[in-house]
Amino acid sequence: MVSALASKGEFEKMGKYCEMADYKPDYTYLLQSTLMNNPQGAVNIAIMIGAQTPPPLDFNTVADL
Repeated sequence: MVSALASKGEFEKMGKYCEMADYKPDYTYLLQSTLMNNPQGAVNIAIMIGAQTPPPLDFNTVADL
């Protein structure tokens, strides 16, 4: 469900779904797969990651991708 929303570019819905379902997505996979097809979408996911406290990924990992 999460990867389908990410591939469609529906990042706000993806975030809300994860919150409601208490689901912790594999952000590394989401960033990598989104980066290939939708670079701006990957930036949006990276911004979402940075806004979380604590961030689910190390900022260096996000920057490397």
